[in-house]
Amino acid sequence: MYYRENATITPEFSTEAGKGEITYSFQGKNITITGNSVKGNTGNTSTTVTAKTAHHEVTFKVNVIFKNPFGKHAALDEGENVFKAIDNGVYEKTKGEYGASYYYGASGALKGNGKLLTGNAAMTETEENSYFDVVVKESATKAVRFVYTANADDTYTLTSEYMDGENSYGHAETLRTFDYSDVEIAVMSEGGAAYIFIDKAYCGKVDIGLGDDAHIGVGAANCALTLEMVRDYGNTDEKYADYLAETTRAFGDHIYADLVSDNIFAETETAGVYEKTSRGYGRAFPYADGLPVGGTDWAASFTVNLSSYNSGGLSQAVFPIFQDEQNCVRFAVERRTDTTICIFMDVQTNGGWNGWTPIKEWKSSEDNVTINLKVGYKDGVSYLWIDGELKHSYVRDMGNTQLAMGGENCTIRVSGLQRAEIVLPETEQEPANYAVEALPFRRSDAAEINLSADEKDGD
Repeated sequence: MYYRENATITPEFSTEAGKGEITYSFQGKNITITGNSVKGNTGNTSTTVTAKTAHHEVTFKVNVIFKNPFGKHAALDEGENVFKAIDNGVYEKTKGEYGASYYYGASGALKGNGKLLTGNAAMTETEENSYFDVVVKESATKAVRFVYTANADDTYTLTSEYMDGENSYGHAETLRTFDYSDVEIAVMSEGGAAYIFIDKAYCGKVDIGLGDDAHIGVGAANCALTLEMVRDYGNTDEKYADYLAETTRAFGDHIYADLVSDNIFAETETAGVYEKTSRGYGRAFPYADGLPVGGTDWAASFTVNLSSYNSGGLSQAVFPIFQDEQNCVRFAVERRTDTTICIFMDVQTNGGWNGWTPIKEWKSSEDNVTINLKVGYKDGVSYLWIDGELKHSYVRDMGNTQLAMGGENCTIRVSGLQRAEIVLPETEQEPANYAVEALPFRRSDAAEINLSADEKDGD
């Protein structure tokens, strides 16, 4: 019988004449018997009970077990007896070879679209290459899994893999790196895609058109894995809606420097168009398809529009390749009071700015300017494309970086943000820092220095 539930004892007599009142006796408090109803008070226990009548006596055992929602895959003959229920709502896989088991909720197998599984996962007895995975499996040749692997340096890497018509997993992609072994996991099957969340943060998805037989499960290898607080939800639940909303987030945290976006951009009436109307400086971290634009190899293309310029000074939209608050490579679009539009780059190192480099300049007396940009970072090199043409590269290895957007003293509209690939022209063999001349003065963002025509011809 199950812990904290009741079961009915149904006595059977060899003859009607032998029937009589039954008394039950046993030692301890692991169970309670009232009449012919027995209740399990303590899980993982076995109690011997003696039943007596005036003419008969027999013993039997009452085993109190915890419910275990993990079992075989609904369509495949695999996954049984991988997890043991060791406490109420606590399930454990002991260290050993890989094994995965699949979840069953109150309404049956947790499979198909519109399903969410959440829970806490704790790895113990780990070694290098110990891992657990969350699986959304449709068949023996079609499945997605998200793998949380222990590394030698006490970090943990989250990757995605899938098979679509193949006999084994492939197509590995690194999603995030963490520094702890106990995590809150959530996996969602929605619209044919599988989504993974760690500590409520959306980390990635794989879309291979999973169908109604895609059953959600959990597995592990080379470690002991304990699962707690395991819950399932459907697409009519509020919790499901909360997680789904994370997959469409437009701005969010800087996941590497643990920073939050300034609340400066608002969505306009046009979907996918975001506007900053505040005049003060602010910066935000844009997300594409609900995921941060960042890492060690990334690029994003977008269109930026500047309007309603500051009449008394500089107006700027800035797009830093952001390592942290003190370090970044910044690309910017600047509109000066003399109607010059300047696209430039500069570098922040430990809070100080240097290396100001103009990339493109032109005059525009109109009240707004629209520019198509692509910003990228790969192998320690920052790149800027303008209208599809690579215009600048700068070598500075900052490890994991993330795109930021912001500016001041104008209205900034950003639209059409999407991930892009870094494809370099054949002549771009070895990216190098553009030379920056030593100038006798530093242009200030706080004031303009206006030169006459004659002065401009000199140094």
